[in-house]
Amino acid sequence: MEARTPALVKAGPVTATDWIIDIVLIGLVVLQLIERRLSIVQVLLPVAIIIWAIVTYVHSIPTDGNNLFLITLAVVVGAAIGAGVGLLTRVRVKDGVVVVKATIIAAILWVMGMGSRLAFQLWATHGGGMSVGRFDFTYHLSTDVWASALIFMAAATIALRSAILLTRVFLTGRREGADASLLPGGVQA
Repeated sequence: MEARTPALVKAGPVTATDWIIDIVLIGLVVLQLIERRLSIVQVLLPVAIIIWAIVTYVHSIPTDGNNLFLITLAVVVGAAIGAGVGLLTRVRVKDGVVVVKATIIAAILWVMGMGSRLAFQLWATHGGGMSVGRFDFTYHLSTDVWASALIFMAAATIALRSAILLTRVFLTGRREGADASLLPGGVQA
């Protein structure tokens, strides 16, 4: 029985690009901790990063064996984290403008969600690769499923967080007659 390792492990150690992407996504929590108008940058930057990651790292979506189950599980976990972040972010009106600010729990969820990919990759490339290979073999997973699963997990987190925040900002602006636009000097909702 030969232990197989995921594509993330075969690719070698974490690259500078991997570090930059993960640190930027994790670091976005700093912007969320400052109460301010939800900006187009706060919404689109994580979306643009994850789209780039999907195009760059996801070359196939393996569906044989238990691969689809793992990807689905990762998406569900990511969606739950994103929903938690979106729902646990404070949305209110201040000086006629809808502002948002992440709570500590929302920030912790965001860091856990975005940091888990980097943590897994570090573990898998620094001694955990054989364990991952045995896990893959035991549970009938392809060696290339991990990149897809982890990136789709991050995509689900970002998508749900963005959708919930945008909805909450719009509804709060409409209910309070406040400016809920994503650009300064926008119109009232």
